[in-house]
Amino acid sequence: MNILIIDDDSTDLMRFTHMIHDVDPTISIAEARDGACGIAAIEEKHYDCIFIDYFLPDFSGIEILKKIYNSSTDLAPCPVVMLTGTGHESVMMDAIRYGAQDYLVKRNISGESLIFAIKKAQYVFNLKSSQNEAKQKLSHFQKIEALGRLTGGIAHDFNNILTIILGNTRLLHDKLSSTEQDIEYQLKKVETINNAAERGADLVQHLMVFSHQRELKVVPTNINTTLNEMQSLLRRTIGKTVTIVSKLSDVLWLAELDTMQLEHMIINILANARDAMPDGGEVTIETQNVILDEGEVKILNVHAGEYVRMSISDTGFGIPEDIQSKIFDPFFTTKEVGKGTGLGMSIAYSFAKECGGTINLISEKNQGSTFEVYFPKSNAKEEGNQKAVCDLVPIGGSEIILVVEDELEINKVTSIILGQYGYQVLQASSADEALDILMDDEQEIDLLFTDIVMPGDINGVQLAARALVLRPELNIMFTTGFIRESIPDINLLDEYTVLNKPYKPKGLLYQIREVLDGS
Repeated sequence: MNILIIDDDSTDLMRFTHMIHDVDPTISIAEARDGACGIAAIEEKHYDCIFIDYFLPDFSGIEILKKIYNSSTDLAPCPVVMLTGTGHESVMMDAIRYGAQDYLVKRNISGESLIFAIKKAQYVFNLKSSQNEAKQKLSHFQKIEALGRLTGGIAHDFNNILTIILGNTRLLHDKLSSTEQDIEYQLKKVETINNAAERGADLVQHLMVFSHQRELKVVPTNINTTLNEMQSLLRRTIGKTVTIVSKLSDVLWLAELDTMQLEHMIINILANARDAMPDGGEVTIETQNVILDEGEVKILNVHAGEYVRMSISDTGFGIPEDIQSKIFDPFFTTKEVGKGTGLGMSIAYSFAKECGGTINLISEKNQGSTFEVYFPKSNAKEEGNQKAVCDLVPIGGSEIILVVEDELEINKVTSIILGQYGYQVLQASSADEALDILMDDEQEIDLLFTDIVMPGDINGVQLAARALVLRPELNIMFTTGFIRESIPDINLLDEYTVLNKPYKPKGLLYQIREVLDGS
């Protein structure tokens, strides 16, 4: 244990040192004869406890406390005990107000009282620190909750808008591509609009995960496989002036995570690394199997056990120590206005915690930064990677599909897309209109594709229930732009396919075919 005594009285210094060593000779004691030397000592080294005399030649003990006091934590850098020649209550109150944990009257001091004061100060200091940490976490969760409410409020309308954009740009792109004119410019513009809409769709999904409004699709995943499949994207993200070094474990465990969110996390960390190396540098991506013991999990705030660790290191200018604790806070950014939302690392951290893991930051000034991401090991056996929906070739059919959607433009574009791929489409803008069609015994219908939340007394789930009474063999597929918690009768949907808005034409066609084929 290291303690510091700030006192200009040589006799008192010697007396206190002997008293402490008589009780515990292992304690290391440093001395400072005035306030300036004491403050310098505190700035240079961490102490387990500091004793400060109230009367000093250059500063009072209270003035020293004010200089080292951190108003945001309501604490000094370490436990403090004020020493006074008298027992005035005003002295005690001032000392406590500016971060001291206890005070002692010099004439009543003994070795035992000094040791007791150290232990008491440490206990109170640690208790206060724990309270501060709890407050910070509460504040963080409140920010997330507020963002969640905001996300939930805009998600439905925004997803409807994006569905219209994605559907129409794809239709226009296909139409332009089929003509013989030189329309490369028009095609490029359409593709730009489509890409922007896809980015907006991805942003909504990330925000919904971050604010706990969308469940993660956690599956056993080989992170090495994901990294290898992303190689070209990683190199485009990092730029030509930065070298990527991969150190991937030969025998990596599967991890429990959401692959889409993992890809977003990797890109975000790499983008930050690129920005930290404007003149070029090196990024190292490493994967390892690790077993965390009790000591490590206490630091990382996870459960002990087996984890897959992915480390991404850069040779950039590092992250200043005074902002490292804020890196994962929502809306915190050091970038210029318009160049960063302050959500990237917050979303990444929230994702890791949702998967049962965490992110650990290691950074020093001018020594670069390392983000260590931990995911729990999966007990599942590795299987071949499933092909992403976006990579599948759309397959059409000739079945009859009833599309029920109150948003006119979505209804229209969805029907056109299905029609282009051979399906016969019936349209309804409400549940009542759909029921009229369903009750027509002469009208064949192979699949009901309905929005869940619609105006009127009947929602999509209730419509499907009535449709199955009329047509027990009818295939059902739902779509929605709402967050999960806002969907009525959500528990009844577990056995059905729910296509989240905004959906892309390929995803729509693929899921329609899957439902019709009973896959």
